[in-house]
Amino acid sequence: MMVRVLIGSALCLGSSLSFAEQAASYRVQARILDAERLIGQPELQVEAGRAASISVDGDGPDSYTLQLTLNELDGGQLLDIQTDLRTASGRVQPQIGVRPGQPARVAQGTVVMELTVTPVTTVR
Repeated sequence: MMVRVLIGSALCLGSSLSFAEQAASYRVQARILDAERLIGQPELQVEAGRAASISVDGDGPDSYTLQLTLNELDGGQLLDIQTDLRTASGRVQPQIGVRPGQPARVAQGTVVMELTVTPVTTVR
């Protein structure tokens, strides 16, 4: 099984921006279940306003692709997450509103996705 990770906000792109202009970063921890069976627990670092994705390739039931874009609302007190999850059982595209640090859960058919989003703090 091969894992492919694509982060939409490359570090080299961020280096061309001044520190004050950089978007906030968040750590997204996910649990993906299909037919009550855990198929993945990806963790991504996502820059607000930019797409990030992870894929686990294969023909088996454990393959999946998760793409998400996170946007801050109310000064980062609420996060709007657009998701696109493809598993062997199908595709779900929920839009989720979460508060940082609070778990969220979405279920459609046999697919369940749980997300917890926390801010990434930078040391100055």
